Amino acid sequence: PCPFSSLARDVTMGKSKNKSKTGSNGAFGKSPAEESKKASKAAAEQESKAAATTTTAATAEAEEAEEAESQKEESQSLLKQPRIKDGSFLLRSSWNVPFLVVSNLDLVEEIPTPNAEEWKELIALCHTLVKQWIGRKCVVLADFEGEFMGMGGELVSAAFQRTLVVDSKALAPLLGSSATKEMGLLLDLRCPEAIAVTKEIMESEDLCKAIWGADGDVTSLKYSPMINPLSISSVNVLDVQLGFSQDGRRLGMGTMLKRLPPKMVAGLPDKGLAGGVDFTVAQARHLRSLDPPISLSAAQYAVDDLHRLEVVLRTQKPFEVNYRSARNRTMGIVHTICDEPHAFLVPKMKSFMGKMTSASGDDRLATAVRVKRHMMALRHVMGSDEALYQALLPKSLATPSTSSTSSASAASKGDKGPEAAAAATSAKGKEGETVAAAEKAADAIIAAAGVVIPADLHLARKASARTVPGSGAAAPASKDEEDDDGPWEVAGPKISQRQKFKKEMRARVKVDLAAVSAVQVGKVEEDFDPKRDVFRPTVLPDSDDDGDAADRQKAKRQKRKAAAGAENSQAAAQQLPASKKAKKAR
Repeated sequence: PCPFSSLARDVTMGKSKNKSKTGSNGAFGKSPAEESKKASKAAAEQESKAAATTTTAATAEAEEAEEAESQKEESQSLLKQPRIKDGSFLLRSSWNVPFLVVSNLDLVEEIPTPNAEEWKELIALCHTLVKQWIGRKCVVLADFEGEFMGMGGELVSAAFQRTLVVDSKALAPLLGSSATKEMGLLLDLRCPEAIAVTKEIMESEDLCKAIWGADGDVTSLKYSPMINPLSISSVNVLDVQLGFSQDGRRLGMGTMLKRLPPKMVAGLPDKGLAGGVDFTVAQARHLRSLDPPISLSAAQYAVDDLHRLEVVLRTQKPFEVNYRSARNRTMGIVHTICDEPHAFLVPKMKSFMGKMTSASGDDRLATAVRVKRHMMALRHVMGSDEALYQALLPKSLATPSTSSTSSASAASKGDKGPEAAAAATSAKGKEGETVAAAEKAADAIIAAAGVVIPADLHLARKASARTVPGSGAAAPASKDEEDDDGPWEVAGPKISQRQKFKKEMRARVKVDLAAVSAVQVGKVEEDFDPKRDVFRPTVLPDSDDDGDAADRQKAKRQKRKAAAGAENSQAAAQQLPASKKAKKAR
């Protein structure tokens, strides 16, 4: 084919890419003068582009420097308020990052309570900072602390801090970026003004809130406390945990922390210490574990979780390129929680049932208390017990209950459809039976421990819940109890140590009960007796004993072994002559 056919066709159709010019080089060629002119023009364009690129880079650097300077001025202007500039209301994290404590009800020890004017300035400062975050469409780290997080819980504090380690548009992690040193917020969720700031943050579409394990926090923000809920409907929430979890199994923060480089979390205390707060012991007795004013270590525990979450975002790669799918999954869960609070009830009750079966002691009791609080709060949200179990039924069976008149007329007509629907409505169904069984098991555990849960789910304070065994009077708080977070005595039936020991020994091996009754409880070791083929207890000395009892026991065992050895040697000596005679006879 002709090499110019396509060009000719373009010329014919009016779409020519090269204008026809006559010259010494042919009909479609160019003259040398035109070629040199074009080359000089191209060189000039390249020089202008290079200059423009240099100017653009310089302009970008200038804009970045200007923005950094403006941010610095804004942060300094935020700290020029009275008693803010000197850091009177600032809490320092374990990495010495400042967090503004927003509370007029003594949230943290050693942090002063603001007066009326200072309180107004603090709230204005919070709203100014939040507006800056919203204007820049930032990613904000969030963490909440409280009692029994989830349905039936009670929030105490909320911590927020802007982060630059995640791209706010693509939600892609910026691995290798530096840690955030900007000032964060620690809000007291007992204060209406602090609740308004939290509502502004959580309900903003322009702010992406990054949380680790967001379902419990979102549920608490929506439905807790039970009597006067916060009613905060969270939007644009990213559960970072979902970015590292798949197949319905979630990765715990403890497991994730083991993957982090040690140098990246240097300076942060062990998360298992929980700031010196024993949640299990307090919640098992239906007491407050975070009883404001909380200690500085407990407050640092609340804000240090943001540092741990940011280290995860800085160093770990999610299963996908970015966190968009994790954000979409999170928002699906959030919408389900807000629209159908009972949606995840059955799997939660199955999980709690497994914990109550496998755990023991305070862990088992704390789980039972959580189950009961969850069910009481959910009944309050759903309106009644019947409405709750009605919602758990399949949609094909979950029909409104019919009146007795309509059912009687239907029966007279011989129509079994409405009667079957009414029977299905009154029944709990398979899911309802699972929930009812878990609640029944929790009631039995709570009743045996003597724990009382009030109808309004009010949590008692630690000091008011100490009781003297055998009486209803409050026990005086000793110095050891003031320094320690527990345990505390609870009024109710008490099992003696001897009975507890006997029960444990029966469950493990066959034990001589007559011998056990003479043993000092708590000072027993197992010693195998080959004659009886059982484990028999042996008395050990007290911690303050001089060791004579142990020496006597050791001497007795050695004496028995020596006697057994002597018997064996005598038998061997008696058998020796007989063997010689037999040999000689043979």
